[in-house]
Amino acid sequence: MTTISEFLKFGARLGWVAVRVPGMLSQPKYLHFVPPGFDPGERDQFRAVQERTLKFRESTAEPQLLMEEETVAVVAAASNARDRFLVTTLLATGMRIGEALGLRRSDVHFLARSESLGCGIPGPHLHVIRRRNENGALAKSRYPRTIPVTERLVQAYSDYQFERDRFDHGVDADAVFVNLFREPRGRSMSYSNAKEMVDRLARDCGFAVRPHMLRHTAATRWIEAGVDPDVVQALLGHVSFTSTERYIHSSKKRMREAVEATAKARRDTSP
Repeated sequence: MTTISEFLKFGARLGWVAVRVPGMLSQPKYLHFVPPGFDPGERDQFRAVQERTLKFRESTAEPQLLMEEETVAVVAAASNARDRFLVTTLLATGMRIGEALGLRRSDVHFLARSESLGCGIPGPHLHVIRRRNENGALAKSRYPRTIPVTERLVQAYSDYQFERDRFDHGVDADAVFVNLFREPRGRSMSYSNAKEMVDRLARDCGFAVRPHMLRHTAATRWIEAGVDPDVVQALLGHVSFTSTERYIHSSKKRMREAVEATAKARRDTSP
């Protein structure tokens, strides 16, 4: 769709297409929610952008996620510390698989204070940065973000570091996730490596497991825990709030709780 739109604009400049056509391909839109790092201007003059009028129909399918007992089974099925850390990272941070595979050691600030690393953000956290990586992994969002992490994830990373040092593969490499059990050992894990690992977990567990399901699970957990949607949007790195809304709508637990709480309140107040 983007290619066709740009070609029509190009054709209008050369006289192949009526000059009014490019104006029909976009319309003004006011950004009520702006992505992290976006400068709206002193008077919000940059909030008005051009939005494409030609779009693909959005899918209405609900996000697929794992139940609590399924996440426990997936983590338990991981046969080594590296795989457990990767699965736990996706579940705890909601990162995309490309963001996780693109992590470098310099992005991991798992100390109580990170001033020694040149970072003033308190508490253990991860930095998600869009950059080129040797394994082709790439963060989707152009805007960097920071994700706080729990002590459980810090411990999982410590276990992985011990395993990585014991195998002595890629000890000096800056990539966080590297090949330990197959050639080329010490090189960054690729998408195909990660897919094979997740497919193996799915076979061992007996139910569907995909990297994006772990991201969906993390997002739904936050929403069900009462985290403000704008905070969930920032944690997930969504540029548009529309992407976050699907998790609000899909929270069956919250809908059930709302209906039952309302019914109970009516019973308690009925004469």
